[in-house]
Amino acid sequence: MTVFDDNSTGPIRNIEGLVSDKRLKFHKGSILDKSELERHVKDVDYIFHLAAAVGVFNIIENPLSSLLTNMRGTENVLQLAND
Repeated sequence: MTVFDDNSTGPIRNIEGLVSDKRLKFHKGSILDKSELERHVKDVDYIFHLAAAVGVFNIIENPLSSLLTNMRGTENVLQLAND
């Protein structure tokens, strides 16, 4: 299993019990970085897209960034999944 996350809504320690599992590969990065994302999804069978800018504070404090992550990031993931 591969996890691709920028840790913007939670620290890596939230999943430290999983990160030690040898079956899991963790890569820190943003779904906005399409070329980096592509490197990690090109050989996978399934993609579960859970990346989103969430929370009232995030959306109020950073509305443009939140929209960009949620819309462009989702577009990147869907396009790569389709490819």
